[in-house]
Amino acid sequence: MPFQVFELSDVVLIDENEETGARNRKKLCFAYTNTTSGFEVVHGMVDQIMSKLSLPYNDTVNGYYIEPSNEKYLFDDRQAHVFVKGVKAGVRFFILYI
Repeated sequence: MPFQVFELSDVVLIDENEETGARNRKKLCFAYTNTTSGFEVVHGMVDQIMSKLSLPYNDTVNGYYIEPSNEKYLFDDRQAHVFVKGVKAGVRFFILYI
């Protein structure tokens, strides 16, 4: 511990508007685990990625922002939705291992 895992890859999505019936879209996934919560580590990773993409924080129109979430499959108070230009782009969460 700690472990950090990242993947950036193309994903094929069905799109009937395309000649081939599908399109590629790049997706990013990362995970972090440690013996402590690490929420600040995940938040830092999100901030760094958005900074590299020139997306300002707390800008609901042209940037990104984070809101608390309540997904049933995640621990309470240890999760948040990440929005980019007003669209939910992912869920940020951590799990505390003791």
